[in-house]
Order: sequence, then structure tokens, then C-alpha cells
Amino acid sequence: MTAYTCPQCGATVREPHLMSSHFHCSKHGEVPPRHAATILDNRHVEQQLRDSQVPAWLPWPLPKGWVSAGMQLVGDAAGGIQAVATAVTGPALTYGPADLIIVAEKPGTGLGCWLAGLSAGGPDVSFTDRSSDAKVRFRDRFIPLWNIEAEDVTVYVGESAGCWLWLLAWPESAWSVIHDGLRLVDLRSIGPEVDIPAGAVSPRLL
Repeated sequence: MTAYTCPQCGATVREPHLMSSHFHCSKHGEVPPRHAATILDNRHVEQQLRDSQVPAWLPWPLPKGWVSAGMQLVGDAAGGIQAVATAVTGPALTYGPADLIIVAEKPGTGLGCWLAGLSAGGPDVSFTDRSSDAKVRFRDRFIPLWNIEAEDVTVYVGESAGCWLWLLAWPESAWSVIHDGLRLVDLRSIGPEVDIPAGAVSPRLL
């Protein structure tokens, strides 16, 4: 059986038992469980996301040469899916591969912070006191994003429909490939007729 982990620190969590109906992390207490990452299979994605309370973002169309690199869910049947991380990978501007992870999560879930290597369970909302640094597009509207300082990764954070939106890019120059004004789709509403090229699961989600 695959062990579930904490979305805030990656530690194995204790599953519900006779005395508790919640997953429990020894450091963070009751948490929604983080599932093992899986290959993004758009034929079955609707079933995977049927209980999702948050979007499952994917850049679309993908930049040239890029492929999807897995999806990871946080949540259970009792509380629904609280966070979804999708990964894409492709050629960088300079050399070697580049990676992008997009996280949508309910406030307090902590997955975005942990994947970005930040210690807090959620972003410090004071960053919204200044002008936004970038934006992404969903349908006919733009979602403003703010750059947050982090080590060895470019981090942008915004908010959409009451959920945090994180974009994490490695190496730091990868954001130039992804670019400001990126178009996103929500996989919950994309049909199986859309052929999403899939690669191996990103080690950044493991």
C-alpha cells in the first residue's frame, strides 16, 4: 500500500483509525493526505478530479517541446481534493531541461510552500500590497501574480476563486520560456479528445 504524506513537510502521515477519522502528521497535526504523483492521463483525469474543490491548472497550449510530467493530489474522500499540483517539463533557453509546477490549493494546505522550499504553510499575504509582477490568463481574464524570493527556484503566487495559485520554475531562467501572460486551462473541464503529450513523472513531485 502506498503511504500518504504530509503536504507541508513530506513526512509519512498516520492514516485514520478507530480513534480518529483524520490523517495525522507528527509535526503538523491533522492534514489532508498528499498522494503519490501519477502520470497525467487525460482519458481518466475527469474521474481523478471529480471530488476536486480546486482547479487543476495546465499551460495550454504547451510551449514547443514541452510535455506534461505528472499530477499530484492532496485530499481524501471525506474532505475532497484540497490541492492539485501539475508538472510540465521541456527544453530550457540555455541548456538541459526546465520544469514548471503549478499548484492550486485551499488556503492552509501548504503544498505550494513545501514544493517551493519555503517554511510557512502559506504565503505572507502582505505581498499583495505592491503591484503584481506578472500575470497568467484563464479564459477571458488575467490572474495577477507576485514574485516571492526563494532559493534556486522562481516562485510566483496569485489567487483565483478563493484558492492560491503557485507557479514554480526550475532553473530560475525557465520563467523566460514559460513567459508572462501564459494561458491556463482547468483540467476539470477539458475533454478526453484533447491530446496532452505525457512524459515521466517529475522527480520534483516525488
